Amino acid sequence: MREEGFSSHVELGLDELDVVAGGAGGADAVEIDGQVVEALPNAMFRVQLDDGGTATCRLSGKLRMNFIRILPGDRVRVQTDPNDPSRGRIVWRCK
Repeated sequence: MREEGFSSHVELGLDELDVVAGGAGGADAVEIDGQVVEALPNAMFRVQLDDGGTATCRLSGKLRMNFIRILPGDRVRVQTDPNDPSRGRIVWRCK
């Protein structure tokens, strides 16, 4: 039974869903290149960013869906939230 005060997520677009879910996507996401330093459990990685910082990152859904393998030493592109640059999402594996 659906209550009247709540909207379903079907009405929302992808950017709005990502904001609702607390993800780094959306208009204010920052993309930074980096290098994977360490592989952690549950598809998480520690990435040394080109700006000098480090971030704990998870894989994006497209990389998981297409079984893209990421190993320590790989160059990746990371989306981070400007408010918390220590966490992010790997969105691209560079060749």
